[in-house]
Amino acid sequence: VSNSLTEVNLRDNSLGDEGWCALFDALRDKPQNKITTWDLSGQSISPAICKSLAAYMAVSTSLTSCDVRQNKIVGESALQLSSVVVGNINIVVFNEIPIKEMRTDSFEELDLNGKGFGVEGSMVVAGLLPVMTSLTSLGLGYNSLRDEGVASICDAIKSNKQTKLASINFQCNCITEVGAASISAMMAVTTSLTSLNLVNNIGYGNREEGPAFARAIAEGLAASALLTELNLSNNWLSGFWNDGLGRKVGTYNAEGINTIASALDINASLTSLDLQFNNLNADAKAASSPPTKSAQPSSKVYSFDGWRTMKSSIQKLPTVNQSSVGNFWKAKPTVVKAKPATFVHKQTARRARVQLVVVELFFACDPNVYTSPFSMSALGRRRASQRWCFLVSAPTSRVAKIVEPVLGESLWDKFVHHTNTFYKPYILDAFDAPSSLLCCVGYVEENVCSNDFKINLCSLLACHEPEHLHFHHEQDVQMTCDMWV
Repeated sequence: VSNSLTEVNLRDNSLGDEGWCALFDALRDKPQNKITTWDLSGQSISPAICKSLAAYMAVSTSLTSCDVRQNKIVGESALQLSSVVVGNINIVVFNEIPIKEMRTDSFEELDLNGKGFGVEGSMVVAGLLPVMTSLTSLGLGYNSLRDEGVASICDAIKSNKQTKLASINFQCNCITEVGAASISAMMAVTTSLTSLNLVNNIGYGNREEGPAFARAIAEGLAASALLTELNLSNNWLSGFWNDGLGRKVGTYNAEGINTIASALDINASLTSLDLQFNNLNADAKAASSPPTKSAQPSSKVYSFDGWRTMKSSIQKLPTVNQSSVGNFWKAKPTVVKAKPATFVHKQTARRARVQLVVVELFFACDPNVYTSPFSMSALGRRRASQRWCFLVSAPTSRVAKIVEPVLGESLWDKFVHHTNTFYKPYILDAFDAPSSLLCCVGYVEENVCSNDFKINLCSLLACHEPEHLHFHHEQDVQMTCDMWV
């Protein structure tokens, strides 16, 4: 091994277990090598390679940066690597995690959102949390933590009795009921925690786990003493969703939301609960047609079982003013401004601001409440992001089922990264159009879009339109995949 070599790029050479292991074993046996950086992201690093890599990293005095993301490293392999990274004081950056600064307790707020550092990265973060005594806010969204990674983070927080962590973001990390149980146990004993973001962890592929996810979180909510903000939006809590073309997917199940409501009966600290995009209303059980553009709101009180359960729990608190709460469950309320209701809980003898972010935008809500182009733009971008995920980037997406077996895991990860980087932003940016008018201009076989999709972001009825958002014009996805591959 050369003593002068400092940088090596061996990406995409299909070295396999034999090649990579031979290389790292040689570096391990000559620790005086000068190599400082390894980029091994997306190189199909196996458990055998992880073992050799960990042995090399444990004795290296020159290595300061290593990236092994997009290799689906889990279990014992993730534990081996993370232990070495935490134990080697020379490593500065691992999977874009700022190891050096974390060791020196340099952060009060640490934003690691969108790093994609995986299970092995979460274990590194967990290993360093005990020395980060100043940390109050931790952003871990979009990192593919999964249940294993979330458990390691939560265990580290639980065991640190001096933690000051007040805010944690676990958004979009493929967390199931198992990971939710770890979060729940952490919520129950962490007295500093006031804000928790769990948006978009139950996806299309495991939508039936939504109610179980809710049950697990409800246990922590009931036991939490100081939690004030909880975001559970877009988690299939009812086990049910619309696919964007008005078709019903899944089976409606109110069990999860019932447990959340029961937890609210016990919890006395929560002031903000976001349950948007979970299809909690009982009308979801019926295969009714989506609202049309010309549909006018009626004065009918809809049978919103999920929302009615939530309302019942909130109303058990002695209230200062309940009138605005009741109006959220009517299609045509007498009060059109969605102001937060104010409650007084006798046990705490103080006012609590309860921000009811519970209006289901896709089913018979009052359109007069939503007239802001900014609000509709945000709603549209969210819906577009969901459609993009279901069509392209999700592990169980329609494109993934066809293209990933052809490309293989490594090339598929690169394909998703490329499309997310260069194509997805254009889709989302369309919802910030200066004209406030969004419409489909695509053609299929020289014919205009048959869905006639249009949204005027200033329209009073615009809240119904994202339901019809589509990307594929009902064209066979196989045709699109054939063109791409």
